[in-house]
Amino acid sequence: DADLNIALKGWFLQWRSFFEYKATKRFRLQAGIDAIYGGFDSDLTVPILPPLGDPEPPQFNPITVDFTLGGPLLSVAPYILADWEIVKGLRLLPGFRASIDRYAGRVNMSADPRMSLRWEFIKNWTLKVMGGMAHQPPAAFQTYEPLGDPDIPPVRGMQASLGFEWRPAKGWEISIEGFYNHISRIARPSNSFDTSDGGLNRVLWKADVLGRAYGLELLVRKRFGGRFYGWLSYTLSRAERLYPPDDWTLFGSDQTHILNFAGSVKLGAGWTLGARFTLTSGNPYRPVLMAQYDADRDRYTPIFSSTDARLATFHRLDVRLDKRWRFNTW
Repeated sequence: DADLNIALKGWFLQWRSFFEYKATKRFRLQAGIDAIYGGFDSDLTVPILPPLGDPEPPQFNPITVDFTLGGPLLSVAPYILADWEIVKGLRLLPGFRASIDRYAGRVNMSADPRMSLRWEFIKNWTLKVMGGMAHQPPAAFQTYEPLGDPDIPPVRGMQASLGFEWRPAKGWEISIEGFYNHISRIARPSNSFDTSDGGLNRVLWKADVLGRAYGLELLVRKRFGGRFYGWLSYTLSRAERLYPPDDWTLFGSDQTHILNFAGSVKLGAGWTLGARFTLTSGNPYRPVLMAQYDADRDRYTPIFSSTDARLATFHRLDVRLDKRWRFNTW
């Protein structure tokens, strides 16, 4: 529509600094800080929402309003990691990250602890266990007024994995790992009202959506060195969302099968041939069965199927050929 306009622009600067300390042969420590500073601006011409309490009027010619949306974004996160070999073959890797995020004029603080354990219980066989928490700020358009809510908290994820790693030969590694990720405080659009302070206030966002993702991953990797190196991975997974008051349903970006291959082979005389291949299941969607005409709005309202369908399977192959010239002095 010629009356609608959305123009976005943004920038960011990132800085990371850390130091490592090897206290003993079996204990190492790393501490550092991650910082991101940026900003975004947008010029919008969009339809206005109806006044509070009024029914939606016919929208043959929507009334639009011009405004800007944006501001600075700042995130500072000090962290500390340790690698402690308690006894030969048994390593403990604790970590802690504290995030201080400032957006929409508000400051949010979150703590992200994690713990990993690696135990080589038989030669060349390693048990891997991991658990931790992670936070991520909401999208900028969800927090800046007048379309956002600055009180939306960061999204929180609780993550865990369990697996085994096998080194059948020098340079080769085979790993199988199960994982689970529980996500909470995901924001969703809302058009409800809040009267807790005695007035009538519009609630545009609610951070009450839950998510979960779980599955199994197989990885076969040939490390750098020698004539050939690369890796092959396959992931069987499922991603779901829970939108109150409904039950769990498939997430729009769920992909049941994910196959990736990347490898390179040295042909000699400075020539290297490489390839990358990806194969993934199509994302789910709800087919439109029919549509109902809404005369008040002069538009058709789709009626979706109650069962999911999937887009076609996606595949892509990239091939690369390199030649390197090496001279005595450069």
